[in-house]
Amino acid sequence: MKEEKIKKYLSMAIIAGGVAIVIICTIYQNRFYRVPHHISLSGYNDAENIETKYDISIEKENQDYDKVRGWILARGHEIAEFDTQIILYEDGSDKGLLWLTQMENRADVTEAMNDGINYDESGFQAMIPSRYVEGKEYKIAIAFYVDQERYILKTDQEFAVKEG
Repeated sequence: MKEEKIKKYLSMAIIAGGVAIVIICTIYQNRFYRVPHHISLSGYNDAENIETKYDISIEKENQDYDKVRGWILARGHEIAEFDTQIILYEDGSDKGLLWLTQMENRADVTEAMNDGINYDESGFQAMIPSRYVEGKEYKIAIAFYVDQERYILKTDQEFAVKEG
């Protein structure tokens, strides 16, 4: 009888521990993707010296979020590692707010470039909560890898969220 109680409590403890791990991981992942990371732009190679192509669109997802989506590539370089990030920066500042992105498959980009290189993993999207950027005017930069080197491309595209 005592052995059965121990098994029962041990089983309940394992289930409770598993549920706790799932909850903690979910909260951590949500926080990791939905909160900006403050960074210095000088820690990246400047993408001005490589031939890049990109497209960015901004959509109002709802009153609390804006969705930034698009694609970026370095012409002639296959995307071996997807780690594209959106950085919002103010003109004249070396500081920025980094947002992690999710990859979007963009076979249309590979087809449009038509140079024999696979650019399917060039697409990205990020959800940016308004509360972190409200009332400020930013420009969008894109951080990405080319041949295992980290580059940043500062665009002239503006990103602004009006208050209220």
